[in-house]
Amino acid sequence: MDPTARGDIIADKVRAWYEANRETWWDRHNYPFRQGYPDRNGVTADNFMLRLIQAVHTAEEETPR
Repeated sequence: MDPTARGDIIADKVRAWYEANRETWWDRHNYPFRQGYPDRNGVTADNFMLRLIQAVHTAEEETPR
């Protein structure tokens, strides 16, 4: 597979994950909202970025070379 085409497929998968999670992440994981403090489960904005990175790795693994 052409490297550019593979990169485009990966980007589409990551974009789909991002669009599905960006608006509701904080609401779902940080209630009640207290800026700068983790919620009851200890979830912070860093967790969003870690899950985004994981989405990239997953997309790379799912996409043939």
